[in-house]
Amino acid sequence: MGCSSSIHPAIVTQPNATASLAAIPASSKSLTASGQTSEVGQVKQFIEVSTQTDETQKTDASVNTTVDSEKIDNDRLAFNDTTLPHNQDPQKHPITCLVQSKTTLATLNDQLYIFLNPRLSANPNSEEIQWILQDLDAQQYCMMIQQELLSIGPMAIQEAVNAMRKSQDLQILNQDIWMLLEQAVKTNDASYFIRAYTAESEFYKILNRKLAQQDLTSTIDLDAEEQMQLLMGTFFQQMDQMVSRVQAFQEGQPLPIQNSNESNWAKLFLRPLYMLLATPNSSIRFQGSTYRGMWITLDELKCYVEDTKFVCNKAITSTSKLRTVAQSFIDRVGNPSSEMLSAMFTYKIESYSALYALNVRDFSMIPQEEEVLLLPGVFFTVSNVQFIPPRSVEIELRSSLEELANMMSSSIGSLFSLFRQ
Repeated sequence: MGCSSSIHPAIVTQPNATASLAAIPASSKSLTASGQTSEVGQVKQFIEVSTQTDETQKTDASVNTTVDSEKIDNDRLAFNDTTLPHNQDPQKHPITCLVQSKTTLATLNDQLYIFLNPRLSANPNSEEIQWILQDLDAQQYCMMIQQELLSIGPMAIQEAVNAMRKSQDLQILNQDIWMLLEQAVKTNDASYFIRAYTAESEFYKILNRKLAQQDLTSTIDLDAEEQMQLLMGTFFQQMDQMVSRVQAFQEGQPLPIQNSNESNWAKLFLRPLYMLLATPNSSIRFQGSTYRGMWITLDELKCYVEDTKFVCNKAITSTSKLRTVAQSFIDRVGNPSSEMLSAMFTYKIESYSALYALNVRDFSMIPQEEEVLLLPGVFFTVSNVQFIPPRSVEIELRSSLEELANMMSSSIGSLFSLFRQ
């Protein structure tokens, strides 16, 4: 099961933009990891109320559209002081107050945030691509990605660049990216792959789209017996390999390698990155909490509730060690859709999952953002989802060896339960 909508960080400024929403009942403030459809429905009701109020206020505001330069200046000052024009009650005029300074705020936002990391502030992709996988699909995908970790060889960089040269997807890349890739081959230094990914270009978008478009045998239409066969076949095929890798990782030993005939340039590009992380005692690995701020729809929220236990991302995910940086990407755009929720994701990276978390501060054009890249293959348990009135949500995702064991135990138990029905 997966979510086809694109979940990329959007930049939105929302000073008191949702004051018109009624106070949400206490019972719906916390959506547990097994969140119910009714809870999501309650959130939807509040958003619908906001939408109706927004349309009414916009109609009222459109009666007078004359805005002179003096009023724009006054609105800018009012926004800096209180986010509302003087002498207006935010409870009575929440949308009107925002409408009066939209033009100014849009201009200011473009100027103030021009240097923000484009990977953290990318606009949602219009394509219907399955970016996030859930539960059995997430487990199957992560096990498939394990093969990339098991297939890292001494020629990984050369193989990746050779495949990239042949790809029609990459013909539009500028020369700077190709120079970085060629330098990686020349020096056999995979850190140039990080520089290529974090460079100001279209490359990271093309790469992530290619990764998200990978074929996967979906389990959503399979019956219980077919799900059991698929999962157990993959599980036993890779269990011995995974155990040996965990042991090597914990002991600081080189990770075992197996042969592969992979030709997908995007997957081959990941291998040198995994190679950096697989180096014993690699300083580039990240463990701890990292954050990602964005605006999501109710459908995207459903990816993390309604009995979802596990999720994984199919593409590289840009996050920051600093919550304030993640929040800045929520706080940028001045006119979010009334049907969107601001979402703060907290990723808990522990133990073995550090093999998928790249601390790229030393390679980034904006080192102060403390960027951490989460590579495909790490799965997370949805440990907490909390709705914060009027229209915000906190989502905590955790990944560790304990979560890995729980995932395997839970999935096998669930499948046996379905099989008995």
